[in-house]
Amino acid sequence: MSALTTVDVKIFRYEFINIFRLIEARTLHPADISILESIDDSLTHYERDKETVYLAKELINRMRILTDPLMVQYRVCTPQRQRYGWMVVLEQQL
Repeated sequence: MSALTTVDVKIFRYEFINIFRLIEARTLHPADISILESIDDSLTHYERDKETVYLAKELINRMRILTDPLMVQYRVCTPQRQRYGWMVVLEQQL
């Protein structure tokens, strides 16, 4: 991918337990994207007509362990601040 190439992505917001819903599609520069963890396609189910991604139970359990307050050394959290989970999906992967 060249430095001038843009990438089409879909941005999903965490909704409930294992459900992420599409909030917008964008075109981004590769420098604006950081991949924290790649998710195997076998651990997701994408419903195009509903623009919804469902995550497998194994992946949800892994996410719980990674975000457990006892396992996380530093976390910024204020009572007024709502917490959202985000998932950005490259168009080519869908």
